Amino acid sequence: MHVFRHPKFYDELRKKRKKFQKEQADKQASEQALQETVPHNDIEEANRRAGGPTSHEQGSEQASDQASDEDASKQR
Repeated sequence: MHVFRHPKFYDELRKKRKKFQKEQADKQASEQALQETVPHNDIEEANRRAGGPTSHEQGSEQASDQASDEDASKQR
């Protein structure tokens, strides 16, 4: 069943859609620009400092680095 909608309703709907699409395009463009300008290593480092998803991995890396340093000093 078709519900009658005033033509103004469709005009408002088009405006909202255009605004949404513009925001999405701007967001996508800014993310792409960020990825192109910032090296991947810098992004990972920033995530570690902010306690991001790679912070746990870095902690285990530090522990293994310390263990290998201790082993190297014992061998000397």
